[in-house]
Amino acid sequence: MLASLLLFLIAYVSSAPVLLYEFKYVDYDWISPAQKQAYIESGQYIKENNVITGLKWYEGEFYLTVPRWRRGVPSTLNKLVVKDDQILLQPYPSWEMQKIGIGPSLQYVQSMEIDKRGWMWILDVGRLNILDDEKYVTPGQPKLVIWDMNQNCLIQEYEFPPEVLSPTNSFANDIVVDQKGGWAYISDTWDNGGIIIYNYFENRAVRFDHESLHGNPNNVVTIDGVTYTNIQSPSDGIALTPTHLYWCAVSTPGLYSIETPKLNLYYSVGADPSRFVTKIGDKNGLADGLTTDSSDPPALYYGDFVNGAVYKWTTGTRFSSTVAVASDSKTMQWPDTFAWAKSNLLFTSNRLQRYFVKTMDFNEVNFRIWSVGTNTSSYINGTGFFPALPPAGECL
Repeated sequence: MLASLLLFLIAYVSSAPVLLYEFKYVDYDWISPAQKQAYIESGQYIKENNVITGLKWYEGEFYLTVPRWRRGVPSTLNKLVVKDDQILLQPYPSWEMQKIGIGPSLQYVQSMEIDKRGWMWILDVGRLNILDDEKYVTPGQPKLVIWDMNQNCLIQEYEFPPEVLSPTNSFANDIVVDQKGGWAYISDTWDNGGIIIYNYFENRAVRFDHESLHGNPNNVVTIDGVTYTNIQSPSDGIALTPTHLYWCAVSTPGLYSIETPKLNLYYSVGADPSRFVTKIGDKNGLADGLTTDSSDPPALYYGDFVNGAVYKWTTGTRFSSTVAVASDSKTMQWPDTFAWAKSNLLFTSNRLQRYFVKTMDFNEVNFRIWSVGTNTSSYINGTGFFPALPPAGECL
């Protein structure tokens, strides 16, 4: 498709943001019109309850998540396809894998990461309808699913124990991966927040809690002239370099970091790393997603959903040296998740502030995918991250 072809030219033509896709509401690549009608009649597809959040790119394809925050989301992990000039989401890896209540299937995917082997590290929140009426909230088993996109098969699955991610009181939101060491770091965006440290080789995880992960219960923000008092979430954005992990809460401006060996030691022997947590500074506005690139020193990017902007900060420099790489208070409302397509930084904007309070207008454009050309690539390609370890793996 045209957008995929343009990606490779953008970085060399201009660093200005390029709009790749935009659409008013989320629709799917149905097996048949009869299937769509049946899903509508049964309440398995409620258009107003579907929004895009997570984004990744691999081998020319875009992958998007639709959180099962409310009822009526037929497919939570998808590939973007265009048919008859209409943007559709095709269930990935299949319709069968999207069935609610079926053990091996995906219940609710918020985010994922794709490493250099083509392994997709999928976060399944487990819990359903957490933003719906209380009577519809359903507990569920949080798990990490590692899927080989090239062989189209399961490599490994891990069910988080309740002391790490509770089936009734957690929200496994975002993930970054160090495939050299087999580490994954995950943000929990519920209650007081948290960071989960997972190791592929041991197929085990531990939880790290710290005050920097907490949200602000008194947070008040104004977005596009409307004041919101319900955006109070804790830790969400998370980013990785060869030496440090970075994070932020949705409802507080602080950006924090810690050396990853300190977290890995905590995983191994339980040595409390709290005293090594460093506050980098206060961001412009408030952020949802974070990402880092492969440059030396790495740059960190974050979205500002208050002002509709994306900022870049070069690690190791003064935080005040942060610069905007994209900004539009109308068309970039709530920059959410980041991804990389070679030397292009991708991000979604999705007006989540409107979705939360049910004021989203589905007669106008709500969802967009943007690209910003850079001279670098994903953090996964950075110093210290090599595809040789963990080993290639076999399908289960």
